[in-house]
Amino acid sequence: MKLLVEFDRKFEDFYRHYQEKDGTLKYNEMIKNIQINKASSIEIYYEDLLDFSPYLARHLIENPEPIVEDAENALDNILRGYSKGEVKKGYVNFIPSEIVSDIIIPITELRAKHNAKLVGIKGNIIAKQRPKIQIKKACFKCQLCGATFKAKKTTARVQKPSRCITINCKARKSDFKYVKKENEYNRTQEILVQTLPNDIHCGQNRIKVNLNEDLMKIARKGTNVFIWGIYIILIKSRSDYESHIDAVGIKTI
Repeated sequence: MKLLVEFDRKFEDFYRHYQEKDGTLKYNEMIKNIQINKASSIEIYYEDLLDFSPYLARHLIENPEPIVEDAENALDNILRGYSKGEVKKGYVNFIPSEIVSDIIIPITELRAKHNAKLVGIKGNIIAKQRPKIQIKKACFKCQLCGATFKAKKTTARVQKPSRCITINCKARKSDFKYVKKENEYNRTQEILVQTLPNDIHCGQNRIKVNLNEDLMKIARKGTNVFIWGIYIILIKSRSDYESHIDAVGIKTI
């Protein structure tokens, strides 16, 4: 928990104090504009993050899922400070960068070794589905110790956790109660991205990509895009699996 709080605070420092050469507090101004324009996300340029904190930039690449969540939690904390009423959930679009060239992987070369890691792909959007509301985190209550917590939904159906967050609690799956009304939801859209003609190699030449909130506005059928995202492999059976990318950033190319 201490590490997560540390990253939350580092991102808050980044939002509040990152300055352009002319002294403009770039991200602080972006966040104020979220409130004015009733938007839901800000764009973070990796070069800015690297300049402000190489430590944060490195952890984004090495451990993307919790770092992205910390970045959004920090954004929410600041938004609450600016708002007198209910705060709309904030999202972060990490604009893909060519600087980190070793994570840019041709779609045809995505493998099991990339599972749960940050990857960069380039391709053409050949299909897109209608946006839908889905469960981001499912809420559970431990009936042994009383702890209530949310766990990220990683399968098609909600599955109970295998252990409790409370240290030394011996709860098993059967000891957790699903608290549906406390679930956390988000709006997503699935797109299908195909390899660019000059990148065609042997292997799978297209992949599904999940976009959240404002990232959807950039995704238009027929557009060439550069995407940063977390590569996910879901095992369906011993001989069957499916893969997709949960996007954390997108730009047209």
